[in-house]
Amino acid sequence: MPLRSLSEEEFIGRNPELTSLYNSASEAQQGRATSMFLSGPTGIGKTELLKQLFSRLFWQQNKVVPFFYTINPFFNSLRDFSADYLNKFIRQWLAFQKKDISIIQTNELSLERLKRCAEKSDAHWAVDIIGNFHETMISGNEIDLFFSAINVPELRYQNTGIPVIVIIDNFHKTKNLYGSHAEHSKNVWKLFEEPIKSRHTPHIITGNRGELQDMFFQQTSLGEVMELFEISELDKSNSLQLFTSLCESHNITVDAKGVILPFVDLFNSNPFYIKNFIQTARHAGKTLSWDNLWEVYFNEISSGKFHTFWLSRFKKNILRLDLRKVILEILYHLCSNGTPNTAAALARMFAVSTEDLNDIMNFFQETGIIEMNFSIFNIVQDRVLTDVIKVLYHKEVLGKALSTIEDELITDGYKKDLYKYVKTEERPLFEVTIPVIPKAELIAVNALEQIAKDQHIAAELIQQLNIALIDLFISIKPRKDKLYSGNFFLKFEHLEDTFTIDVKTPYKELISSTSIDALSENQLLRRYTDDIKIEETKNGIHITLIKKLKRDLLSAS
Repeated sequence: MPLRSLSEEEFIGRNPELTSLYNSASEAQQGRATSMFLSGPTGIGKTELLKQLFSRLFWQQNKVVPFFYTINPFFNSLRDFSADYLNKFIRQWLAFQKKDISIIQTNELSLERLKRCAEKSDAHWAVDIIGNFHETMISGNEIDLFFSAINVPELRYQNTGIPVIVIIDNFHKTKNLYGSHAEHSKNVWKLFEEPIKSRHTPHIITGNRGELQDMFFQQTSLGEVMELFEISELDKSNSLQLFTSLCESHNITVDAKGVILPFVDLFNSNPFYIKNFIQTARHAGKTLSWDNLWEVYFNEISSGKFHTFWLSRFKKNILRLDLRKVILEILYHLCSNGTPNTAAALARMFAVSTEDLNDIMNFFQETGIIEMNFSIFNIVQDRVLTDVIKVLYHKEVLGKALSTIEDELITDGYKKDLYKYVKTEERPLFEVTIPVIPKAELIAVNALEQIAKDQHIAAELIQQLNIALIDLFISIKPRKDKLYSGNFFLKFEHLEDTFTIDVKTPYKELISSTSIDALSENQLLRRYTDDIKIEETKNGIHITLIKKLKRDLLSAS
């Protein structure tokens, strides 16, 4: 149901997109709204964004009716789909009018009962629409039935003058709708073209990006009349906030060196991955070590939800069993090679026929795992997906045991890389020099955590300092001509009731200036520190982060 959305605490980093979509309500009132194709990678949060939009439109205004519909994959017949579409529209309209969500949540309201409810509400337009729908159903013309159902929002506007925002999720599944006669069984979804063009009932549509791009831009010209609304990944600050917020909501303490940023990077700031990882990790214990988290991650990509999610999509879209092995080999090649490829080059490399190549290209498109340009393509930037592919390849093609794969991918791979630049000594470190390299923040966080633990700082405060330090590194903007040159100089000092972190950078840019006022109030850097000082030096910027330590939060010695 559309009102079953995340809490405000868990819906992080999407307010600009939500506000932009919400503004379509005023445009619909003025008769100048444009339908939208909401595009973005799998798991980026498109569906949740639409649920939040419906909830805001439902509760915070009364001038535009919101209608949320998810295409049910089990409804293949035009008759079933049409009846369900009309039923849900009438129910959501009644719920919106009465501000009574129970009308949406119940499944016991038939069209006949909805007709009686509409009569009691003096909604003659609804009574007429339901009556006409019943007559069309009796006539047996399923195309007319389908067309009448998807045009209900427009009819509602014509009868009442009140616009409707139509929100449709999983729209690509409309390709599976068919009628009982052969002439009704192909491309009936194209009948949505007229409703989508309406300026008073704009449609906000999402689903499988690859399939929708084909439907809107290649099979029809719908893309020309729709606005392309691209949903990008969360920025690092919001991803960190989501990760830590979910840990807090599940009472998880992360007792691991530099674990937050590596896992945010690992998940490409994808909310689906972050949420599912934390949900699984909570079963591993309330205090999670570095090794605990890597164990959870490997279980997820080898047999858990991440593995099951991608494997089910592969199986669903690879209908020919004889192609599964070669597709896996191609995917592994794309993951490992990292350079753009042409279809012809892959066909030669893997001895694939033209017919097989077409089926493989269709698989790539339908699963949305390939970024295709005009003539070249590459696998999408999704670390979890590539790790699932690597596990499958080593297990099913090379026949390796999972324990061996874990050693190669995790122990000798991720762990070794992340620890590579960490400087450790027997005594506590207070001054650290870090070269300006990719992921330099990981070294800084590891050093901070080691020193803070040796100084018996409470785990809660260490986590806050970690987040603040990571956010600081994210905020530092290197000059293009100085990219990956120079060093960061860090100094950590623990006084009686404060912990300070001095960072000297080789760059003079921080956010938009060297003023503290340039930092957003909501920025994690400000949220998790008590004071920040910034001054220019001869060669860069000197930043001091100050954290007050409450005695009751200090760890026991």
